[in-house]
Amino acid sequence: MSGFEVNLEGVGALERPETTQLETFSVENKEYLRSIEGLKPGIWSEMTQNERLNALRTLESRLAEIQGRPPLPVVAEAMREGEAGFFDGKALHVNIEHLKNPAYRLEVIDTIAHEGRHAYQYYAVRHPGFHPNTQEVIYWAANEHAYFHPKQIGEKFGPEYYLCQPTELDAWRYGAMTQDVFAELPSESPFAKFNAQLETAFAKVENNVQHPSLLERAGDLWSRIISGLDSFISPSMQRNILRAGVMALAHHRF
Repeated sequence: MSGFEVNLEGVGALERPETTQLETFSVENKEYLRSIEGLKPGIWSEMTQNERLNALRTLESRLAEIQGRPPLPVVAEAMREGEAGFFDGKALHVNIEHLKNPAYRLEVIDTIAHEGRHAYQYYAVRHPGFHPNTQEVIYWAANEHAYFHPKQIGEKFGPEYYLCQPTELDAWRYGAMTQDVFAELPSESPFAKFNAQLETAFAKVENNVQHPSLLERAGDLWSRIISGLDSFISPSMQRNILRAGVMALAHHRF
């Protein structure tokens, strides 16, 4: 982009990302969600696998209604150990082993809310004006072009570069907020678990070293990402998204 310069040699550890205030559920919406009979603890534990899946489909339908986006199918399938679920642009997928185990009630609720939030982000990027915060949508759009997964970055860099991406930061918080609606004993803060993980993530990346050989390619990637958008993205968020690009390039994502 003409006139745009970035100091690639200055790329280093992640900075604390700016975030806008996450919208919260109204009292009415909380009651609307809690009224899903199948998600109540005593009922969930007695249900079959298919009945639990149908309860999660109802949850997705109601969350989509609250968010103002079209609802998506919810599919249960076998996944690798440790995987909870994913959004593929067309449906929400949940680990079938988690669905079989009644002890995973809150975890699968979190998964549907988290992946459904990714569906919301995806929809917002493609429908300008849908999400009220334009700057946040720009973060999400840029992150789509420089997204990376813990499996791609490996143990050398750790999961913190995944956790601090704009789309994941938002989805983790939304999932925690939704899980808190269904918790029998709500925590002091619905984001307490996430915030503790985020603090750990920042502590771990303080002395992380990048791959200098990838900086030039990352700069080219970044130029494509910010073309026409750089005035809307804060400097620290620009650097964080660039670092995401570096990590992705390190594992041949582009």
